[in-house]
Amino acid sequence: MRILTNADIYAASQPGELVDCLAAAFGAAFASPDRMHCDLPGGDAKLLVMPSWQGREAIGVKVGLSQTGRLFRTDDPRPPGS
Repeated sequence: MRILTNADIYAASQPGELVDCLAAAFGAAFASPDRMHCDLPGGDAKLLVMPSWQGREAIGVKVGLSQTGRLFRTDDPRPPGS
């Protein structure tokens, strides 16, 4: 797997071309089924899976987490990401 930084992406593309590509992609027909909700252990969290595609040309999947409690240990005084 290759990990791209913001600098890598910017160096490989021109902003004007990127805007044109995004406009074409969002203007084309796509299929997007209902979002999948998966209950996670503990009862207050759901994994959300949202696939979408344009024929066989492009496919994308957005994954998210929805929960009411803390993601981190409650006995850990450090803020998230530290």
